[in-house]
Formats: sequence, structure tokens, C-alpha cells
Amino acid sequence: MYTAVVPASETIQIRRKITKGNLLFGDYTLLHVVAQGRISVICEAEHNSLKRVVALKMVNPDHAEREGFSFAVIEGFLREARIMACIDHPNVVPIYHGGTIGQNPFISMRLVRGGDLEKRVTRHGHVSHDWALRLATECASGLQAIHAAGYIHGDLRPANIMLEKDGLARITDFGVAVPREGAAIPGEVAGSPNYLSPEQRASGAIDPRADLYGLGASLFFATTSEHPALLETPESVLTSVHRSLNVAKGRDARMCQGLASIIGRLLMPTAADRYGMAEEVLHDCRLVTNGSDPEFALGTGRGRKEFFFGWKKDEKPIDLDADPFGE
Repeated sequence: MYTAVVPASETIQIRRKITKGNLLFGDYTLLHVVAQGRISVICEAEHNSLKRVVALKMVNPDHAEREGFSFAVIEGFLREARIMACIDHPNVVPIYHGGTIGQNPFISMRLVRGGDLEKRVTRHGHVSHDWALRLATECASGLQAIHAAGYIHGDLRPANIMLEKDGLARITDFGVAVPREGAAIPGEVAGSPNYLSPEQRASGAIDPRADLYGLGASLFFATTSEHPALLETPESVLTSVHRSLNVAKGRDARMCQGLASIIGRLLMPTAADRYGMAEEVLHDCRLVTNGSDPEFALGTGRGRKEFFFGWKKDEKPIDLDADPFGE
């Protein structure tokens, strides 16, 4: 496998740019580090031509110094950028640009200033039931768009759910996303074990229901500040959510019960017992928000409604260019 030899001067220069800030990286000015992992680092940066502040994802200089800019790393960045470019939805972090500067691959995307859900819950405790319902609705809507585009996210967890300052949720990090058809996470299983579905932990083939498990695990963490991996039975999900939200009576109590039922269905250990698709989760969230009981969570749904953005799956969408007044 090809590995680019990275001169020491280049990695030192990149590290200085990241640590000191206000230095050029192609047409971007790096300001400061937002987050970093073993392979990548995300910086707040300004695009100098457009004067737009962005989140710039690039290879961690320490990784580049140890491993070089391998073909696998470069292609991984570009592949993630292509997947993000296929998805245009308010609940998915939008991409602006992707490519390479020198030998360093990068992805330029929207800077979401509210931080991620994991940090929010860790710092401030669990969210309220009405915000949890909003999170469930917005993340399910984002997953619907991802699945409709033909991909499985594969690593949905609180750290990958970004929050705008007004609370709007946006899904990010498509580094391990795979096509829906014949999907399987290649190589070692990536992601946090606390949020991977049982079938992912077993390294088997996955489908969109694995993302729904990740959504349920993320919602459980958001409402309880605990990891669902410690739970023994589906009933303990309902108990934990009720205990944490501590809602006693009236409309709020019914909404809390409905939310707990949704989370419990999402966290079913067997994929066949979960929701079949994100559309069903959206349907239940809307019912609970309006004060009704969830249907699919309680097994009373009227069959799967495979709708994506107004038309049935596999049905030809309306031709918007057709003459509406033609004979």
C-alpha cells in the first residue's frame, strides 16, 4: 500500500498552524482546535475568499508524522466527503468542500457552535423529556435522509450529534458509513461499544436498524446520563427513563411514557423487534408530541409506511419538469 513520505518540516509546520492558529492552510486560516482524535483533528477556520468560518477536518499531525499520508487515510477522507455531499438535510451537518492541500486531505463543513450532545449531558446533566422528544424527531429525520441516500451511518452516538445554539440537532462523522445494500462494517468494528447494536458488536452484516439502535442508545444517555449497555432487560429501559425524568402526572406523564416506549423499542436487542425504519420513529414521535400514544412502539402501527420525502419507496417521484397543463 502506498504511503507518502512526510518531511519532518511539513508535519512541524502543520502542527504549528494548528496549535498557534491564525496561519494559512491553503485558502483557509486556522484559528484553533475544536476536537481531535487519533487520526483526525477538527479546527475552526476561516475561508479567506468567502470570509466564512467553518469546521475544517484534517489529518492529525501526530498521526501523519508516525504513519505518513497513506492512500487509505486520504481515500477515507475523500470517501467521507462524497457521502456527506450526497445528503442535504437540516439534521445532517452540511459539507462545503473536500479535497487535499499538499498531501493533507481535508473536509470543510458547517461549524456547529453548540457542541455535541455527549459534552452537553456530561456538563449539564440529562435533558428534559420535551427536548428529548425533539432530539428523537430531528435525529430520526436525519437518519431518514441518510438511509434514503443509500447509506448507513454505522456510528450514531452522542458525540456525533452536534447541537446548534438553538438546540437543533445535526448528525455528523460519516467515517465508517457504508452503503445500505449488503452493508457490513469492514475490518475491526469501529465506534463506542456502548452505542453499537448487538449485531454490530458481533461483526455481522448490518442494516438501517443498527442506526436506530444507536439513536435509542443516544436518547437513553440524553435522558438518564447513563449508558444503556448496563441494562439487562427492555423493562429496565422504561424504569430508568421514568426515574430520571421524574414526571408525575398529567400530559407530561403521558409524553414521558410515550418517550420511554419509543426508546425501549429502539433498544430491542434483536433487530427484528426494533422499529423497521426511521419513518416509523418519526410517526411515533409526532403522536407523542401531540399527546397521543406511540403506535409502532406499542405494536399497534398499521404496517410499515415506506415513505421518503413525499413518495413511496420504489415509486417514481413526481416529475417536477413536466407540463402541469399538458393534455
